[in-house]
Amino acid sequence: MIAVRKILLVDDSEHDRLLYKRFLKPLPGEERVELHEATSGEEAVAAFQALRPDCVLLDHNLQDTDGLALLGQLRDLAPANGLCAVMITGSGSESLAVRALNSGALDYLVKGHFDREMLGKTVRHAIEKNEWRQHQANQHRELQAANQQLARTNADLDNFV
Repeated sequence: MIAVRKILLVDDSEHDRLLYKRFLKPLPGEERVELHEATSGEEAVAAFQALRPDCVLLDHNLQDTDGLALLGQLRDLAPANGLCAVMITGSGSESLAVRALNSGALDYLVKGHFDREMLGKTVRHAIEKNEWRQHQANQHRELQAANQQLARTNADLDNFV
């Protein structure tokens, strides 16, 4: 069965959202995507809470907020290590890319400098990275629980002797 991925497009430009929707339309055999749109930070927060998307494509320049501030809001709403976001901006600023990545974005794209293939790969890799990060966190929690149980068992054995 082919998975259906929920992607939230956050951009106040209808033209850009249409382009991303066209780029993300799956080819036969690819994962199906369910695309949702938000045109403002406020809409994005509401949609994120309602949908819990697999990935958020987030424009940096929105009319009511900037993408970095919104990224922080979404990160606070997501479970630990649970936000999968790709920042998209109109200018290729290295410092903005670093700030976006440090704020929780898993990747960064510059408008006009990517095509269908690159956007698809970027979204897939971000989702895979996020899933791997969550898997690692789960494994870490299970290992901690096992270590705590082992410590209790060892303490019980020490008390027994």
